[in-house]
Amino acid sequence: MPRSHKEVETLLIKLESCLKNSQIWSDIVPPEEALASKVPFAYDTMALESWLQFIFIPQIRYLIRSNQMLPNDMALYPMAEMQFSKVQNS
Repeated sequence: MPRSHKEVETLLIKLESCLKNSQIWSDIVPPEEALASKVPFAYDTMALESWLQFIFIPQIRYLIRSNQMLPNDMALYPMAEMQFSKVQNS
């Protein structure tokens, strides 16, 4: 179901807040090579929380600011569930 730009921006703010509250928000930007990954979620070069912070959130905010169409079918939840369940079980 497509969401409005305003609704998605609100969700991005909540996501950023969750990352910060969980203390997994970083002040250290990954190297250019990591950011240039062509693999989904850049899982070959960075942790999911880094991908969210440095690739996903900025890209979606760019789409919102430039009033472009937002992606419809993104499967973030299964990836996050798998990744973060590994962290909890460690």
